Amino acid sequence: MLKDMKHLLNFLSKKSNYVLLYDNRNDGEHSNSYLFIDPIEVINCFEGKYLKDCFAKLETYLDGGYYAAGFLSYEAGIFFEDILNKTISVKNDFPLFWFGIYQKPIVYEVLKIKDDFQQRGSGYKISKGRFNTGMEEHSKNINKIKKYIQQGQTYQTNYTIKYKFLLQGLVNNFFGDLCRKQHVHYAALVDTRSHKIISLSPELFFKRKENKAILKPMKGTLDRGFNLRDDSYKSEALKSSFKDRAENIMIVDLIRNDIGRVSVGGGVKTQSIFDVEKFDTLFQMTSTVSANLKENISWFELFKNIFPSGSVTGAPKIRTMQIISSMEKEPRNIYTGGIGFMSPKKTGVFNVAIRTILFDKKSSRAEMGIGSGVVWDSDAKKEYEECKLKSKFLTDKYNDFQLIETMCWQYVDGFPLLDYHLSRLEQSAAYFGFLFDKKEIIKKLDKKASSFDRRQKYRIRLLLYQGGKIKIESRILSGLNGHNLIAFSNRRTDSSDRFLFHKTTQRKLYNEEYARCSRKGYFDVIFSNEKNEITEGAISNIFIEKNGIFYTPPLACGVLGGTYRSFLIKTKKFPVVEKILYKNDIINADRVYLTNALRGMVEAKVVNKSK
Repeated sequence: MLKDMKHLLNFLSKKSNYVLLYDNRNDGEHSNSYLFIDPIEVINCFEGKYLKDCFAKLETYLDGGYYAAGFLSYEAGIFFEDILNKTISVKNDFPLFWFGIYQKPIVYEVLKIKDDFQQRGSGYKISKGRFNTGMEEHSKNINKIKKYIQQGQTYQTNYTIKYKFLLQGLVNNFFGDLCRKQHVHYAALVDTRSHKIISLSPELFFKRKENKAILKPMKGTLDRGFNLRDDSYKSEALKSSFKDRAENIMIVDLIRNDIGRVSVGGGVKTQSIFDVEKFDTLFQMTSTVSANLKENISWFELFKNIFPSGSVTGAPKIRTMQIISSMEKEPRNIYTGGIGFMSPKKTGVFNVAIRTILFDKKSSRAEMGIGSGVVWDSDAKKEYEECKLKSKFLTDKYNDFQLIETMCWQYVDGFPLLDYHLSRLEQSAAYFGFLFDKKEIIKKLDKKASSFDRRQKYRIRLLLYQGGKIKIESRILSGLNGHNLIAFSNRRTDSSDRFLFHKTTQRKLYNEEYARCSRKGYFDVIFSNEKNEITEGAISNIFIEKNGIFYTPPLACGVLGGTYRSFLIKTKKFPVVEKILYKNDIINADRVYLTNALRGMVEAKVVNKSK
């Protein structure tokens, strides 16, 4: 059995009609991943009048001990409601229903994308990206929806446009890269011979276990903070947001009503509400609904009553789907449908197919739906800008990075400030979703130190990879040249860059400026942010002394919390005040000090100009 993603994706490149359901998220709720290959039959349909027959055929196979894995397109939901079927015309050449019938899945308890997965961005190319709807048309439709809201015909409408592009080369590598950027429970890679579907969905549509069902609608979004403390504030802000709570409860009520149609009396419960989940770049608000289904509810009856998810339509559901059909330029196809599997024991899991790409093998054309919930106070221009931002998920290169700790070792003290280093590393690992094993790190540091010359002082560079791999480099630490000159950089940092608050290999600007100034004999180079606030050096934190008080820039300016800086503030060796500083404050200081874990606290001399 193929046990890592690199070999699995290579293997699948030679297969067709497969379904990979992939969980690559480490948040304590990790579940199995499933691979379905070599179907004995594929059941699909393009016309709504055959949907029920397809379900009947599928359930015959399930009763016979087989599994079914595949998807329903969004438009299948139109044929589950008579009023929609009569009022909405569906014309598309993509399946409403596609399921392979399989003997059984290959189940992976752990299926990792290893740190050496591939050369990121290799083997494929994205080009000719465009939206199928311009800003002017998009704004007109947003305003139309707001009129419908004013008239009471809808309370919220999820309006979708599409980002179209060409995708050439190794599509499976593209899936692998996206999985490195987005860690979600409900990712999927589906091959239908003519198309491939790539889904990076964070949203559960439902889980079923016999007559029990769990649904988890997602409504409410906020950007991540800069560190764990900032994350905590942001998470609480989302949880207490009146607007997001109102939208969330609206969809929860819709979901409860849908599942209630196939549940026993009193069998629908809201298990939890307004939960905030952390993802790579944002927080999402979810709620959890549980249901006790009526005896012998078929898969057809279940889907007929709850599909598509209300979180991707709006409310009220039927009227809002009519509004959606009148405004969106083309069928959604797989976008906002559902991808998952059904077992012979009436268990199954389906996602809500958001962040999902449809790729046509013959033409190399690809598309991704991008939508947002429109409410009364939505701003049309901001909604379009949000769509543009969401499309960058496809084209932004994955910048592979590792977490770093740079520390010293000497025989008498061992690793000074080790607790500070490990605490900072653990917090950054938790923030970025890296695996962190404190005992293993200490074990490897001790093993490395056992080979050191007791008469020497060493510089240690520890790298932590996303999957938990640890790499330790060392060299003898040389002495200072005695000059300790520092210069100011003309290049600015951006205080909104979250990587400034963590020690990582994402430090191109710092490395370039430090190398340039080192060649001129400088000890370090000092940076300012976009507001001209002093932040830090390339390898140091900065302190100034003025009238007996020590001042250092606050972290919020875009400053890494250095271990020696933290040591000085915590131990109160001398009075330290965090204060916004500017270039003139450094120039006019009584004394200037640079601090880091290797050198401790070093008095420096300022060169009164940028270098």
